[in-house]
Amino acid sequence: MRHEELIRATLRCLVTRGPVGTTVRAIASEADLSPSLITYHFGGKKELLSGAYTYLSRQMREAEAQALHAAGEDPYERLMAFLRVGFEPRFLNEEYITARFLFWGLARTDADVGRVHDEIYSSFRTMLSDLLVAAVGRGPDHDRLVFALSALLDGLWLEWCLNHESVDPEAMMHACRQMISGSLADGAGSAPSRAARPKI
Repeated sequence: MRHEELIRATLRCLVTRGPVGTTVRAIASEADLSPSLITYHFGGKKELLSGAYTYLSRQMREAEAQALHAAGEDPYERLMAFLRVGFEPRFLNEEYITARFLFWGLARTDADVGRVHDEIYSSFRTMLSDLLVAAVGRGPDHDRLVFALSALLDGLWLEWCLNHESVDPEAMMHACRQMISGSLADGAGSAPSRAARPKI
C-alpha cells in the first residue's frame, strides 16, 4: 500500500512540479509520509521514477489485455481494440499524457528510466506486430508499419495534448485504420481474411 502511495505521489509531483522539482522531500510531502519510507521502499528518487514509469505502463498493459479478451477471436477486431485503448478517457487525459511525455524526456538523460522506456516500447511493438500479422498478414514493410503506427499513436497523443479540440478519439482511430489500409493497398501485407478485412 505504501509502495503505491509513493508511486502515485511521484506522478503527481512530476506533473505539477516537473522532473527538477520532484525531489524526495517533495514526494514524501505529497504522500504525507516520511522521507525515510522512500529509502526503505525504493532507495531513492531514481528508483521511484523508474517504478512510476513502470506503473503507468502496467496500467495500460492491463487495459489492453482486458480489451483483447473482450474483443473475442476476430483478428482485426482484436487489433482495433488494442489500438483503441490509448484513446480511452483514463489514458487520454492531461495528467497521464503529460507524465508519459516527461518520462520520454527523462529517458534521454536517466539510464534507469531509459531502460524502462526501451522495455515498454519493445513490449508494445512486439504485441502490435503480432496483432497486425494475425489481422492483415506480414509484408516486406511490416516492421516499418509497426514503427509508423507506434509513432502515429504518440503523435496523436501530442496533438490532443496541445489542442483537445483538434483531434477526437474516432478521428484518431480512423487515422490508424487509414494507415493500415494504405499499407495493404501498397502491397505491404498479404490480403486479410474476409472477417478480418479493414472496415474503412
